[in-house]
Amino acid sequence: MKPIRGMGGSHPIYLSPYELLYPPEMAITTSGSSICHRLTKSLSINRKLFILILILLALFYIPAYHQLAQSPAHDEELEGWPRNGTREVRFFIQPDNVTTILSPSICEGRQPFLLVVVCSAVQNMAARRAIRQTWASSLYTMRESNRSNEVLEDLPKETFVVFLLGDPDNSTLQSSIEDESRRYGDIVQEGFVDSYNNLTVKSVMLLKWVAQRCSTALYVMKTDDDTLVNIQSLQLFLHSHQASLTKPRAKKIPLLVGNLICGARPILDSTHKWYMPRYIYAGRTYPNYLSGSGYVMSQAVVQALYEASQKVSLIPLEDVYITGQCAVYAGIRPVGHPGFSLGKRPMSTCALGGPQVITTHRLNPRELQEAWELSRMSTVNCNKTLPSATPAAAAESYLRGAMFGRRQRHLFNSRRSSLGCF
Repeated sequence: MKPIRGMGGSHPIYLSPYELLYPPEMAITTSGSSICHRLTKSLSINRKLFILILILLALFYIPAYHQLAQSPAHDEELEGWPRNGTREVRFFIQPDNVTTILSPSICEGRQPFLLVVVCSAVQNMAARRAIRQTWASSLYTMRESNRSNEVLEDLPKETFVVFLLGDPDNSTLQSSIEDESRRYGDIVQEGFVDSYNNLTVKSVMLLKWVAQRCSTALYVMKTDDDTLVNIQSLQLFLHSHQASLTKPRAKKIPLLVGNLICGARPILDSTHKWYMPRYIYAGRTYPNYLSGSGYVMSQAVVQALYEASQKVSLIPLEDVYITGQCAVYAGIRPVGHPGFSLGKRPMSTCALGGPQVITTHRLNPRELQEAWELSRMSTVNCNKTLPSATPAAAAESYLRGAMFGRRQRHLFNSRRSSLGCF
């Protein structure tokens, strides 16, 4: 023991050598109390830090949690798509039964190079008339000439345009459709209710009709009756694709090409035209898909997509369903081509008739006529705008795989998609 003087200096206090190791203020407390004090102080600091971290995490995750935790039962029900209704394709298209009401015989005994199927509403007679008088007019002229045993060398051969309609459930309209079919021989009518809510059913019916009635066509294009199609540019592209398949060791790439849209998100606003409730589609983004305004498939792709549709439940957006979901199921990758347009191109000669242009969308019958006249006035000078974007060059880029790496951003539902195409 070693003595030290107390506060008054008169009485010595004896401390052990171990007690001398503690600071003076701790020497008057027990060792247990000192340790508890230090632990309490340390835990107090850590607890504050832990609470702060929890608060930050809560602020970060609560919005995402509320978005993900919303039950599908809270979604507004989409008209025509009941929450508990069936979305099995077989129920609507009856693949084992003949559902065709009217059908031309264009594929009987021949192998069309290109078949263009225009999805049209029953009442859109003016739109069909405008198409027959504009971009499809040369095909009808050739058909009439062939009936007279005349040969027109400068016109495209073995390319046909047909219009796909549903059942109007109206005897007067049906009578008009039958008259139209007798006059032009280009009406395909299938037995389903022709309405906006049945657009996806209509597109699957297209696949069914081609698979059953026109499986000899090498290429099939799906388009709408408000679209201008440059048949010559499209044929040049397809001829390049077909020629590439004959090359030694050529890759047999399934052709599914159009205007590629990537990273588009479902619209959850029930007042929007393209509203997609979660009880129908729960994903955060759609698979990459092609705009329904115009896309082209090889015959093998038509068959594969039709088979895939028997396994994939229907959704309201037909282009997302056919070229997105069904394509993913079938293992087919849609690719972009600069000649296919999502919207309306400028009303100018080169914008509409340049060699790289294949489609122009959102045209009424009057605008379709005007755009057709402008496109016919295009000259070789239009090549200067996009010298490397000719149909043949685009085909070569596609076949080399360059189109797979093309990073495009497209407007979708009045906003840009969040991801570039890969």
